Amino acid sequence: MQKNIFSTLLVVVLLGSSAAVFAQVKATVTYEETYHFEIPEEFKARMPANSPTKAEAVKILEIVDKQSYFKNAPVKEDLTPNLENRDGNRGGGMRFMSRMAGGNEEIYTDLTNKTQLVKANFFNKDFILKENFDKYKWRVIAAEQRDILGYTCMKAEYRDSVSTVTVWFTPQIQLHHGPFGLHGLPGLILAASVGENRILLAKTINLKDENVTITAIEDKKGSMTREAYNKMIKERMEEMRSMMGSRRPGG
Repeated sequence: MQKNIFSTLLVVVLLGSSAAVFAQVKATVTYEETYHFEIPEEFKARMPANSPTKAEAVKILEIVDKQSYFKNAPVKEDLTPNLENRDGNRGGGMRFMSRMAGGNEEIYTDLTNKTQLVKANFFNKDFILKENFDKYKWRVIAAEQRDILGYTCMKAEYRDSVSTVTVWFTPQIQLHHGPFGLHGLPGLILAASVGENRILLAKTINLKDENVTITAIEDKKGSMTREAYNKMIKERMEEMRSMMGSRRPGG
């Protein structure tokens, strides 16, 4: 019975008969994110032996029709666990790992103009990245379904040279957006996992949030590709490893 209902929903989506129902939508989705990580050997000596191996955060996806903006939820205080490294910098290790994982990125997506820009921060310097808008080649797995916040969702996957992205989207909400700037599926993405380390799940959905406004990220001169940005980070991390290795006793 459930499969028949879902098949009917999918037919409705493909025919586009429900598009008018969601015209001029302003929506907000709140997600909980968990990121599991391994602390590099170079940094372990500077962190407590019982340092946690995961970080948690709250993310917000704001939607105005064909545009969306994904960002960290505002907080009144620093909720980073009170860790202290040997230099006495409380919370520094967790915040550093979160930044390295892209936890501070803001992502603007425009489905009409097929553009996606990312505002990232690396060592307190802002960078604007241009993403490849058409990179997602989804494989929909209609046979696998799950319920999220009362919505029937179906599974889809995308694989690149680095990791596998797995999402759960619902055709019951005809908004073609998702967290991390994910898009291109016939319904709103309510859960996502990037590789085995990063997991995100919707906790609240407001489809009538009239307070939502979206300001596009400015495509400044000097913006760079994701590939160039990742290469820069890799080179910088290798420099840091080399520097920290040379400071070890007997190094």
